[in-house]
Amino acid sequence: MGLVNVVVVLFSGVLAVAVPLIGSQICLPGWLYPAPLVELKQWYGEVFGDYLMTEKPHFFTGLVWLEMIFLWPLSIANVYGILARRPWASTTSLMAGVSTPPPWLL
Repeated sequence: MGLVNVVVVLFSGVLAVAVPLIGSQICLPGWLYPAPLVELKQWYGEVFGDYLMTEKPHFFTGLVWLEMIFLWPLSIANVYGILARRPWASTTSLMAGVSTPPPWLL
């Protein structure tokens, strides 16, 4: 496995864990999550001054929904596809790579 594959697996692995545990708290009700996860998100928003996490503006909520519906399954597919050496892994990596940068431009 090459260096690029290792980086993509690590990045996709972080997204596969962070999107359902942290990011989805923007869209879904807080009672769905254990208290430590809710406190972690609140702590992050306060300490780092991330108004997107604390105020939940509508445009950001839409971007998080896009992440949950499109990018999260692709991240899981990337990890599986690269580790299992599936021929379609390059396609899912390209799809995830194209959809990832736009929300980060905020």
